[in-house]
Amino acid sequence: MDSLTAYYLARELHARWNGRRVAVFQLHQKPAGVTLGTVGSEPVHFDLSRQDVVAEAAGADSKAGHLDGFVVLGVQAPIDDRRLILRLEKAGKFRGSAARRATLEISAIPSAKGALLSDDGGHSLAKVGSIAPPLGEPRPELRDEQLAAAAASGDSAVLLRGRWLSPTFARWLLTNSEQIVERYRNIAALPDAQPAWCDGQLYPFPLCEDAKSAVSLIYPNAFFDSPIPLAPDDRKLRALERMRGELSKADNVRALREAADRLMTIQHHDVAPAEMILPNGETVSLSPRQGESPKALAERLYAEVRSKERAIDNLPARIRKLEEDANAFASQPSTKLNAKMVQRALPFRTYRSSGGLDIWVGRGAKSNDQLTFRESAPDDVW
Repeated sequence: MDSLTAYYLARELHARWNGRRVAVFQLHQKPAGVTLGTVGSEPVHFDLSRQDVVAEAAGADSKAGHLDGFVVLGVQAPIDDRRLILRLEKAGKFRGSAARRATLEISAIPSAKGALLSDDGGHSLAKVGSIAPPLGEPRPELRDEQLAAAAASGDSAVLLRGRWLSPTFARWLLTNSEQIVERYRNIAALPDAQPAWCDGQLYPFPLCEDAKSAVSLIYPNAFFDSPIPLAPDDRKLRALERMRGELSKADNVRALREAADRLMTIQHHDVAPAEMILPNGETVSLSPRQGESPKALAERLYAEVRSKERAIDNLPARIRKLEEDANAFASQPSTKLNAKMVQRALPFRTYRSSGGLDIWVGRGAKSNDQLTFRESAPDDVW
């Protein structure tokens, strides 16, 4: 996780967790990681064993552990730093008693990946992995002449000395040297995020020509555990359609069995009837062969019934498997730009008052409804 992604991930998590009570908190030793979730939101897992620490949606037991009763006061990422800092508070047990405060620091710094939970006195309550070093000064913003020199030489080393830049973002800047100053100034201004998939990874901005829009910087659940599905070939697609057809034809199995049973009651007749009316009034077309007796037709219908019953027992699972494979392939980050991309919902506008209050403002009627009925906490001030 680079510093720019950490900054925008903190923004997203702040909007998701701020003011909400912790419902899930787990520190994992092997492999190292931390899982946290609040009431009303899906838990997020940070896999500290990965080289590129990322946030992934995760299922987890609803146990808050050390953070039982705590509420998230805010999530932030220091300027140009690869760590997330969560401020938490637990109300006093009795009226008038002091609240307890805690800080959870999650570090994605390559040489110091870990998570540390400490109380308001700085004492460690729980930790996993390494402890991050003290905060340092952020790198300076690059000057126009530095950017121009890097564009002329194609040297990304100069860019990596600038604020917010990682090798990936540096390469992106160099892909269009004529716009390098404009691109960098836009990043440094920290505009609203535009999450996008590039080469199977999530970034806060589209960094490739064939980027695909995303709605979040949090990876889908089990994204890294699932093998990349192969595109279903035509043979599998034809098999899927054939099985669907067979299953749809099996819905008359009850009527066929009842018709076969009734044919056996008239097996002494010479020729089977072309159709039969069942006691419920349903008419079943029998399509007898020329000169076929009722008994012979009944035996043929029984065989057809057994075949359809096997289809009912076996085909649904096989159809689901093929459909899951096809859907999994279709939902993978595309390598081609989707021209009809679904427009992403923009985040709420956020401000901070002079008194330190976080202020959220919706961007329209639909956004205000989302803010009012989905994101707000009971003790929010309106």
